[in-house]
Amino acid sequence: TMKNKSTRFIIIPSTEDVTTSWPVLPQPPFDARELDLDYPNIHSTSNPSTLRINDLTIGACSADIMYALSSEEINRVADVKSHDRVARLCEHIINQQLYYPLYPAKKEAVSVIKTYELSLPYTPDLLLLPSSLHPFCKRVKGSIFINPGRLGNAEG
Repeated sequence: TMKNKSTRFIIIPSTEDVTTSWPVLPQPPFDARELDLDYPNIHSTSNPSTLRINDLTIGACSADIMYALSSEEINRVADVKSHDRVARLCEHIINQQLYYPLYPAKKEAVSVIKTYELSLPYTPDLLLLPSSLHPFCKRVKGSIFINPGRLGNAEG
C-alpha cells in the first residue's frame, strides 16, 4: 500500500483536469480526501507552486506558459546563430517574476483578481514547466528550467 512508502508525491492541479473544481489560474490544491488520496506521503499543492525541499527551491506551473510566450513573442535577432529562443522565453519568467508573464492570457483562463498568486516569491533554483514545445533542460539566469513535455495528447 501507499501508506508504508518513503517516497513522497506532490500533486499539482491543471486547468485541463476533469477533476478540478477551479479551472482558472491560480488554482487551489486538490482535496486529497475527496480524490481518495489521503496518505501521509501524498501532498497536494496549488498551481502554480513554489516549494522548498531542503535547500532547493522548486517552482512548478502546469499551465503551458512556454508555448503561450512562444506564440506571442515578437523578437528580431541580428545574429541568428547566437540566438537562443527558449532561453529568452525563460528570461521573461525570471525578469517579470511571474509564473504567467502574459496578459491577456492566450489559452489559459487566468484570474485577474488573484494575479498576486502568480508571482514568484523569489527566484527558484529549479522550474518545472511542462509544455507542448520540444522538451528541454536549460540554465537561465541561475535557474534550471525543465520542460519534461506532456504525458498525453490534449486532442486525444
